[in-house]
Amino acid sequence: MMKHLLFLMAVLLRMALVGQPSATRGLLVDRLEALSCDSTGQANVLEYAQAHGVNRVYLYLSALWFSENPKALDSMITEYHQRGVAVWGIVSPSSFEPMPLEQYAQNLQALDGIFLEYEYWANGDPFWKYKWFVSRLRYALPGKPFVHYIGWPATGFNAMVRRLRFMVKHGEEITVHLYRSDIDLSFVKPRLAALQKVGASRREPVKVSMLYSSEPGYMMHKLQKYTPQEIHQQFEQEYQEHLQYPNLALQGWNWFKASDMVGY
Repeated sequence: MMKHLLFLMAVLLRMALVGQPSATRGLLVDRLEALSCDSTGQANVLEYAQAHGVNRVYLYLSALWFSENPKALDSMITEYHQRGVAVWGIVSPSSFEPMPLEQYAQNLQALDGIFLEYEYWANGDPFWKYKWFVSRLRYALPGKPFVHYIGWPATGFNAMVRRLRFMVKHGEEITVHLYRSDIDLSFVKPRLAALQKVGASRREPVKVSMLYSSEPGYMMHKLQKYTPQEIHQQFEQEYQEHLQYPNLALQGWNWFKASDMVGY
């Protein structure tokens, strides 16, 4: 009887977590070099964030940007925090201009969190390099929340599960991109299914957010008719009707990229 009661309590807790309202509403801010010299563009990004309920901005950081704008990050963080928006940094071991680890540790301390890109699973760096990078970065930035972005996985299902198990262990959220011109569950199902398997061995569901693209080849045309939230609600409706993985907790949405959505 006690085992059945504990099992029922665990199921109810998981259902409550899965049913929580969307929390993540993120905007990936690119072209910082140009944006730093464009006060109108900066104001427009802030206005867009507030108009659409964005609560996180993710900044594409580089060693060049830091060297040319040593004070810019502090002022940006202050402005966004005054409007209730958290500021995260996007980093990647496959970046065209990766910073030395010591520079990451020095420059990223003031950020609210770290957005880690591992976009090309087969064509980019071997996964052991990603694991090494993440482990060193967590050591350099203790207590900083991490979100792992998984892009175009071209590997087998079991290998994907092993990689995602590491990411879930060393992160607070996984964001899965849906780079398509419309909602396409078949495109994201393999990655969500792998995360579902990872979540089966955990006490709490895996937190998952979706990443959409405003690029012309993807969902720019939908943004002309719908808000970012409305598009995500379309995904949530289809997900609830056709998938409903019990070991996943949908957290909300992220959008790439600000230069298209705002214009600067």
